[in-house]
Amino acid sequence: MREFLLDRDPKKREKLVEILLASPEYVEYWTFRFADLFRVALHPSGGNAKFSQFYWEWLRDRIAQNKPYVLFNTEPQTR
Repeated sequence: MREFLLDRDPKKREKLVEILLASPEYVEYWTFRFADLFRVALHPSGGNAKFSQFYWEWLRDRIAQNKPYVLFNTEPQTR
């Protein structure tokens, strides 16, 4: 925080936002949030964990690629 406050660059906010958006934590956080919304369980009871894992990974890949949410499911599956 101190480094940010001491930085005199007028574009420091934009730079910080880009750094945060490119972080793996951003991808993991939003994968978790969307997986919760879509009811994806990594350890489902009574279901097949393999398919849940594929769904989780597919979702994480879409978020990492910065796909628009409306296009998440418009590409053919490769698995």
